[in-house]
Amino acid sequence: MGLGLLKRLPGSRHYSTGTEAFRLGALLSQQDNIVERALPSLHRIAQASGESCALGLYRETDATMFFAAQVHSPEPLRYHLDLFKSEPVLWGASGRAILACLPAQLVRGLQEGHPVSPTGVRSLKLKGLEEQLALVRARGYSISSRGERVANASGVAVPVFGAANRVIGCLALTIPNMRYTKRDEGRLASIMKAEGNKLSEMLGRG
Repeated sequence: MGLGLLKRLPGSRHYSTGTEAFRLGALLSQQDNIVERALPSLHRIAQASGESCALGLYRETDATMFFAAQVHSPEPLRYHLDLFKSEPVLWGASGRAILACLPAQLVRGLQEGHPVSPTGVRSLKLKGLEEQLALVRARGYSISSRGERVANASGVAVPVFGAANRVIGCLALTIPNMRYTKRDEGRLASIMKAEGNKLSEMLGRG
């Protein structure tokens, strides 16, 4: 009851659904709708790139993100992401595609509070991080080859926006380092940006 999931009916020992349960239900319904709309983009990206593509969703309440869906590469060497595992948006191409769209004060707080990534990679210094985020905003996509979220992996990601132009997540490629070269960046970024824009328009980007 303390969480607001249940409430006692006045004058009885019975309970009914609380307001928090309705709120969580609405969030889950919204998430399912986003995943359903994103799946065609994930399949198109995976087919065009030959790499695994995932949908990341942003949790504004604690500045974390989680992967809600993934379409796998046809290659035998590929990464299986832990779906629905929340991690700070500080890490990887996926996180920074979102982080670049968030307030500078939040960026500083995350950089100070999370010095080491899930794979043991130390965070960039604040100035270097801010410069990287400015570059993400300028070109519309992020890249990473530091293996911050997945060891020995590179990433290419684009933000996804909803109503009022608020960032709600990202589309992200996860690529084994042995298959990624710098000359791939332009081609992959073009694929990702086209699908990110298409999905954002479907989700009511204002």
